[in-house]
Amino acid sequence: MQLIDPSGAILIPAPNIHGDLLPVGVRALRAARIGQVVIETHRIPAGRVRVLYLPVEGPEGVSQILQVGLSLRTLETTLRELFRIIAIVEVTGLLLIGLVGY
Repeated sequence: MQLIDPSGAILIPAPNIHGDLLPVGVRALRAARIGQVVIETHRIPAGRVRVLYLPVEGPEGVSQILQVGLSLRTLETTLRELFRIIAIVEVTGLLLIGLVGY
């Protein structure tokens, strides 16, 4: 998590991404300034991150924007393994069909 002001300046940096900062997307920042919740995907040195922008309303409109980031590393690893398994099953199935006939 990271807290930014409506200009994109970081007020409280993300403590758990080892020295990196969550990127601030220009389009997402513009939408969050007017109160819209936005989701973007960014690439940082640690890998791809999905970032949720949550506007924090104050008495005069959006006063801060909370960014919540989630690493996509586990998802990407799982999808790679799934595609590998599907490829193995598909090739095996085609070989069996070729040997047995249809």
